[in-house]
Amino acid sequence: MMASLTVAISYYQLGKAPPQEPISGLFSQSWIETAFLSVVWGLTSLGALLLPAAVGTWNPKPRYRQAHLVLPAPAERSVGPRLAV
Repeated sequence: MMASLTVAISYYQLGKAPPQEPISGLFSQSWIETAFLSVVWGLTSLGALLLPAAVGTWNPKPRYRQAHLVLPAPAERSVGPRLAV
């Protein structure tokens, strides 16, 4: 969705401000504001696409055996479940 917004900003020049604006109106006939918004949205969409892969490399799954949940005997149930390795 963000990548399509990036294309729409570039194609339809959605970032242009009206000439009546005091500061951004100076760039109303220029491509600077449109290019800036396209780059910002493009980097945001790229980051959103690459974040799951990056998190997977930063925090790899452990290579040891997973702990299994062992329920205690009925007399000990008030304590709650415990993990056995």
